[in-house]
Amino acid sequence: PLAQFHPNHTLPQNFFMIPHLRNERKGSPISAGNISSTGGCFLTTACCEHKGLPDDCYELTTLRSLRDHYMKQSVFGNGLIKIYYETAPAIIEKINKLDRKDEIYNEIYSKIVYIVDLIETKKYDDAVCEYVRMMFWAEKL
Repeated sequence: PLAQFHPNHTLPQNFFMIPHLRNERKGSPISAGNISSTGGCFLTTACCEHKGLPDDCYELTTLRSLRDHYMKQSVFGNGLIKIYYETAPAIIEKINKLDRKDEIYNEIYSKIVYIVDLIETKKYDDAVCEYVRMMFWAEKL
């Protein structure tokens, strides 16, 4: 339930071990608001595609869950999501034109893995901050 992601509540310890988040089931396990869990993670999706990972890989599903069930619960989180949707496509386009795009996507993936680790340890605010930091870094390329 959405209340599980409220900052004043904690998730069950095994939340991220639930099969739908461990990529043991295909499809869209989570959907909230106007954006389904299989869309909208432009930069992360581009990176995971570059790495040959499926759209329902653990990293993407985990980040989409953070977006859908944690960030969307606040005005500020919704604002960050809106900014992301407005800026990420241009960042991806810019990265794809660079000769060193493989190196950049590898760096982004290492940042994604770190962010997923933060989510797994219930450091949701830190995960959001690190994602924003990654976006600033990528925008400056």
